[in-house]
Amino acid sequence: MPNLLYPTRFQQTVVMFGPVLVLANLLIAVLAIRNRKRIHWKAAWIGGLGILLGLGLFAGGFTLLAAITSGPVNLVDPAFYTLPLRETLSLLAQRRLVDSLTALYAAAVVGLCAGLIVGVIAPVRVRPGDAPTPAEMQDKPAPTGGHGAFLTNPGLWMAVLMVLTGALLLIGPEFVYLRDNFGTRMNTQFKFYFQVWVLWGTASAFGLAYLLETARRPGWKIGLGLVSAITLLAGLIYLPAGLVSKTTAFSSAPTLDGMAYFAKDDADDWAAIQWLTQNVAGNPVILEGTRGAYWLEGRSSRISMATGLPTVMGWANHEGQWRGKDFGQVAGREGDIRTIYQSRDWAQTESLLNQYQVRYIIFSPLEKDWYRPAYTQKFDDHLKRVFKSGDVSIYER
Repeated sequence: MPNLLYPTRFQQTVVMFGPVLVLANLLIAVLAIRNRKRIHWKAAWIGGLGILLGLGLFAGGFTLLAAITSGPVNLVDPAFYTLPLRETLSLLAQRRLVDSLTALYAAAVVGLCAGLIVGVIAPVRVRPGDAPTPAEMQDKPAPTGGHGAFLTNPGLWMAVLMVLTGALLLIGPEFVYLRDNFGTRMNTQFKFYFQVWVLWGTASAFGLAYLLETARRPGWKIGLGLVSAITLLAGLIYLPAGLVSKTTAFSSAPTLDGMAYFAKDDADDWAAIQWLTQNVAGNPVILEGTRGAYWLEGRSSRISMATGLPTVMGWANHEGQWRGKDFGQVAGREGDIRTIYQSRDWAQTESLLNQYQVRYIIFSPLEKDWYRPAYTQKFDDHLKRVFKSGDVSIYER
């Protein structure tokens, strides 16, 4: 039974591309069956195995180079730098044997598309018994969707090329990814997958219409319609399931107010946000704690997000991701924020507050927890506390 909490890469692929995967592949499969006497199997094997072996040798070669030289290779995950050769080979073998269904599937699609394309363009040798009949070789549109239709239907060519391109984009992140601050293939994967969705979705829409139009028997149309309907309905399961999950089974009153959860779950934070919204003019800089991203480690930058007021530092990893080499100019801000909350030296604290032109300082249980031991007596001694609700305070300079 699939592990839905920790799915394999192939399970992720099926879930992400369910409807378009089935319909796009159904189009290619039917075309392969209808054109089986002309499909170029040599090109299919070369295309499928070629892309698989090529990417595998590319990635594996650089990995082995890193292990053999025992030194940095910029194109390889740093985890391999210090591993012995035997362990590196073992890890490579495990990775490809255990979790390669997506790569194998994408390579099969690439090969089948290549065989179809080459088989239609180039004359191929066939056994006498398998030679297509003159009727099958006609270069005019065929209502049955045979060889003639393949030659003269530009939409069909485009659909096949879209499926091929999508398969190439799908297999790429299985072997290589573009390095970013996160050190994983996450961004490469989902950004490439976005393009696969568009390509396969378009090909699926055309392919479904084409297959229904060219079905040779009424029973095939009924079967195709049922398969398509089941596939599309299965893909729509996410909508009601997502609504139930995200609304905790509709346990709260429905609202279009995206900030309503603040008032419900973090009343003191919400009171502070309301005070700033109602009493602060312009765009003064506020200071609040920052830690992690996506609120997995805490509600970083929640006051700045809710009010629109600038803060000293948002999500550090995202700041680094988007600023690139220029992140070095602001990377020290995390440490400066920690110093402001922890330092007992008011002169040092005031110097940093002046440096970042901070006007309002937020202190809540989050800052208290993140910057242990936080020293707030200096704020009480030198600043004016303009707001307090529960354990949340705002100081003004």
